[in-house]
Amino acid sequence: MNFLAELKRRNVIRMAGLYLVGAWLVTQVAGTVLPMFGAPEWVARSIVILLALGAIPTLVFAWLYELTPEGFKRDDEVDHTRSIAPQTAQRMDRLIFAGVLALIAVIAADRWWPRAEPLVPAASTPAPTNTTPSRDALATAPPAAPAAIDPNSIAVLPFVNMSAEADNEYFSDGISEELLNALVKVEGLSVASRTSSFAYKGREMGAAAIAGELEVAHILEGSVRKSGNRVRITAQLINAASDRNLWSQTFDRELTDIFAIQDEIAKAIVAALRDTLGEQASAAAVGVRADTANLEAYDLYLKARELFIARSDLRESLRLFEQVVEIDPQFARGWEGLAAVAAVMPSWRQNDRDYTALTQRAAERALALDPSLSMPWAALSFAARATLPVDYAKVLERSTRAIDADPRNATAYLWRSIAWTHLGFFDRALADQGHCLRIDPAYQNCIRWNGLTYLFMGDNPRALARFQTGVEAGFSFNRAESFVAALLREGQPIAAQML
Repeated sequence: MNFLAELKRRNVIRMAGLYLVGAWLVTQVAGTVLPMFGAPEWVARSIVILLALGAIPTLVFAWLYELTPEGFKRDDEVDHTRSIAPQTAQRMDRLIFAGVLALIAVIAADRWWPRAEPLVPAASTPAPTNTTPSRDALATAPPAAPAAIDPNSIAVLPFVNMSAEADNEYFSDGISEELLNALVKVEGLSVASRTSSFAYKGREMGAAAIAGELEVAHILEGSVRKSGNRVRITAQLINAASDRNLWSQTFDRELTDIFAIQDEIAKAIVAALRDTLGEQASAAAVGVRADTANLEAYDLYLKARELFIARSDLRESLRLFEQVVEIDPQFARGWEGLAAVAAVMPSWRQNDRDYTALTQRAAERALALDPSLSMPWAALSFAARATLPVDYAKVLERSTRAIDADPRNATAYLWRSIAWTHLGFFDRALADQGHCLRIDPAYQNCIRWNGLTYLFMGDNPRALARFQTGVEAGFSFNRAESFVAALLREGQPIAAQML
């Protein structure tokens, strides 16, 4: 008996076919399902590798063993005149056929299943400078076609924490954000938002791939190693198109020099980009805020800010900010952070103290120390909505002052849009949300309010498309119940019951 005939008799060839179809089906399902749960790319790669490694032992097992009515037995122990291998072969043929049909169904569903079209935020009219509600000139322009990648654009990725203590990650994130905030102020340089850049934290992707998704020409990445009173920061600037380092450097310094290091890195980046930015971008104009000389206060500030941004522990964030301003009462951004977290506490059902009064006191102190700050005005605007009856003229006026102080303050645009939504001026709300999402396309709470605004306008398809965007991103909608009626009207009772 030749080798090929023996392979057929022992059903090894059929097992190879069955394994191939099954493995292919598993990879197709994994490729569809895993992204829904935000699984990192290495999970899918690991599944493929394990399936590939499992092929050889599976085929060896099929060669050595045969299925009998008494279970698996070694092939040389089976009486071939009483073997059920032919019946097993027929079952395997049916399984292979069923697997191929299932695979075709999965591929067809992935390719042709209808998907909700992504909703592009409506282009906005210029933000109104007065606070008197008016229906004039509220129409928004149609979305513009996607533009080519701006050669004067950059994304600052979160620096990797290389410290022995894993909980020092807030420090490395803080360094990245300080650099981002410094580069935002460079004339002619477009900087991807923190939310968009930090979405790639921990993901195994190359700089060129990330730049492509963020639509930027350059990537700044690096690492931070903090040990005792010393810090080592390594940074490199990458041209995404050529995947070439434009600049890289390692800084070993005492922690007391932390602002000087950040300032030096920012200026080096601007100098490296001089060919594309032109002479109007002066490295001398770049500056990192060093509004505290107290390293302990700054360290606590970074920790408190990280908790506030993540909304992971607002009480701890508030406590840390209060420590910051106690240690250094002249630290303007410490007071700014305290005002911001105090402003949102009531919306997170925290009512154990007078947070409105605390917001007022902290914001006024921050502005007294640094009148150029934007977020204290936004915090005052948000807090004004907590006092009944709501003085919407004051809410809108304070939001506008926040935007005037920093036109890149996406949160100020969002909070003003909420006021417009409450007043029923939906086109103005959409305009502000359009500004917000152009600054920070990954701002999930802005996407949620965009959906709510469309919902209140009676535009259920767009509202549910925005709602679905948030769900797919893993964002918890704290007003998901608003979408129940819309889901029911769209014939999705099961989805409504799951909210």
